[in-house]
Amino acid sequence: MSLFRTLQNSPGVISIFTDARPVSAKVYQTLNKAYEKLNSEKDKFQLDVAENRMPTYDQYKSLVTNDKNKLVLDKCYPLLHDRELDIPQTLKQTGIHYSTIKGLGPNMFNEGEYSMIYEAFEALEKEKIRQSIFKAPLVVDWDHNVVANDVEGLKTLLKQYEDGLD
Repeated sequence: MSLFRTLQNSPGVISIFTDARPVSAKVYQTLNKAYEKLNSEKDKFQLDVAENRMPTYDQYKSLVTNDKNKLVLDKCYPLLHDRELDIPQTLKQTGIHYSTIKGLGPNMFNEGEYSMIYEAFEALEKEKIRQSIFKAPLVVDWDHNVVANDVEGLKTLLKQYEDGLD
């Protein structure tokens, strides 16, 4: 069997970036139930749980490919919003100021901006400070390049894996 054929038959990967908020817990529970149901007879997908983490820049950049994904990402990254935000002091100390990213809308951060945001997020998580840099949940179907941040979006994402189930 060739390597390509082996990879072709491997299950997809769905990641969930989650935290302790109730909305994250609800999305995680829904995804976990679907995982158990859809994988009971055949591995449809693997589940990757990223607790209290945000996507890396390369992961983020790979998701900003269509308008639907951009709308979901806009909800997960408050700094993309074109309005005044209460940015934590730790973020300000990293050198990011709202004026440098204001007006990006649902586009994307450049690598330097994302690096600073990522570092600030990590510092705030380490100090257990509730932050508004990245708002979980974010569910990512890497193979189909589809994202969701709520139960309804998750159900839409999972429909492609339900084909063939009775």
